[in-house]
Amino acid sequence: MLFVDSDDYLEENSLGKLAVEIQEHHPEILYFGYVLENDNSKTFTYSYKCKKDKLYENSSFVRGELSNRNIPIPVCFACYNAKFIMNNRLMFEVGILHEDVLWSPQVVYKAKRVYTSSLCIYHYVLRQNSISQKKVLKNGMDLLHICDRLDIFSGCIDDNEIKKYFLNYISMTYMKSVAVNLLAYNSTVKIDRFYPLKRVCFFKDYCKAAVFSLSPRLYTKIYMFIKKTMGREVL
Repeated sequence: MLFVDSDDYLEENSLGKLAVEIQEHHPEILYFGYVLENDNSKTFTYSYKCKKDKLYENSSFVRGELSNRNIPIPVCFACYNAKFIMNNRLMFEVGILHEDVLWSPQVVYKAKRVYTSSLCIYHYVLRQNSISQKKVLKNGMDLLHICDRLDIFSGCIDDNEIKKYFLNYISMTYMKSVAVNLLAYNSTVKIDRFYPLKRVCFFKDYCKAAVFSLSPRLYTKIYMFIKKTMGREVL
């Protein structure tokens, strides 16, 4: 299974190259790189942080990613085994934005064979009017809903180390969702200031959660300043 957004495209002969690696490694998920196209610039990058061109079995991939404070989220940067998806009943939730933020962590956790390809075949065309670029109330509210759903899902994780890292990731997603969508400035939105502080496990994230617990608005100002300075999203 491949997912391609309407404005994006794949490199020529990509499917053939993917087929070779699938036949050799038989993964349930195969991650590959992408080209971020923004105006006249192109950046080659990967959504995963683990080593390239390696087969990860059992829980080694999800453990490695979470220990690096990361989970590959965009579904278009991977190829999925359809039988694995159907057998585990891994369906997208209908009616929410950013449904892959809810779907991908569950898929990665359940996968027992993950291959990280060094192929960089997907061209992601950054659009200013895309869902991810809009700062609308539903964006933020759906992401907070997703954090709550992932929090519930974490109860199914038996490995204490993975669960600890998983909760840390949810906490960072929660704070980012509040900051990017400016939810702290909307009086109708109920924000749990202590939600992240109760779940983080890395020291640098504990410091961020401490600021958030004092003032989500202050955290938002700091986040947006860093984002503007660095020119990209930060977690």
